Amino acid sequence: MKWQLRFIQALSVAGLVVAFYLYLFHDGQILPACGSSGGFLQRQGVPLDCFNVSGPTAEYAAIGPFSIATIGMIGYAGLFLLVWSSDLLPSLQRIVTKVVPILVIIGFLFTAWLTWLEAAEIGAYCLYCLYSAAIMTVMFVLAVWVLVRPSTVKLPRQIA
Repeated sequence: MKWQLRFIQALSVAGLVVAFYLYLFHDGQILPACGSSGGFLQRQGVPLDCFNVSGPTAEYAAIGPFSIATIGMIGYAGLFLLVWSSDLLPSLQRIVTKVVPILVIIGFLFTAWLTWLEAAEIGAYCLYCLYSAAIMTVMFVLAVWVLVRPSTVKLPRQIA
């Protein structure tokens, strides 16, 4: 198993935690600590507004009946389980090495579109959405690395 896939698996746990937090917020079960700390982003003039970006009534916080946070949880959990499945069934390792990077790239493109929506349409950012975007960006770099630099380990030949 490539170390990059293990790192993607570990990052998917962090992403799942962030997505679950956003799910609880979107569902109205918690209030976020977004924008109340006066942190670095606010000092740079970045408008933070979790309520208008991912809150229960936010215009772009859902696609049909599914919140973006739910889609994120499914994506992060799916990536974790795919990498784990190759441990349980080693015969899946080659497939997982190809499928996981492709799914990460799709997730990254979706995240880039959401971040564009924050900037261009909403005019504000959700701090936790930016955390998720950072996680996806690191995963994207690792996924491209897996695809561009194939393993140099050669499998043993079968003896006829």
